[in-house]
Amino acid sequence: TTETTGDETPSPGEQLRKARRGKLVLEDVAANLNLDVHVVRALESGDYAGLPGPAFIRGYLRAYARLMEIDDVQVLSSEKPPVHPPLGSV
Repeated sequence: TTETTGDETPSPGEQLRKARRGKLVLEDVAANLNLDVHVVRALESGDYAGLPGPAFIRGYLRAYARLMEIDDVQVLSSEKPPVHPPLGSV
């Protein structure tokens, strides 16, 4: 696990994992969100490589935050680097 300093905001996965602990197991979260357990595990670890595109990842993070009754805007804004890639020129 990653320790954070006072000024550092925990990653979305860390926030979600902390909110889940003691309340639900991974399988319960996966069932509630209609996701596979490996997807929930990837969200918590910040390993998005095997997941669908950025729009899906943001949606999964938002839904997970809402399930845990934490601020989804704060969770998404704490992603470093952002889940969504910068837009290229047209």
